[in-house]
Amino acid sequence: MIIPGKKTKDKRFIDKKPERVLLIVLESKNNIAISAKSKIKKIIPKIILGQYRNLINTFHAGS
Repeated sequence: MIIPGKKTKDKRFIDKKPERVLLIVLESKNNIAISAKSKIKKIIPKIILGQYRNLINTFHAGS
């Protein structure tokens, strides 16, 4: 792996590589987010009441 900003003979590779990696990372994060959203939509009706009760309890305990 080449570290961005490190001096090498092939400048082209070093300039473009980090951006491409970043794009891939962003894309994969988006896909994960989208799939997570669709899964959450299916799960929400089951958990929502319990989850909110827990949240409310923790907030009251905190304040």
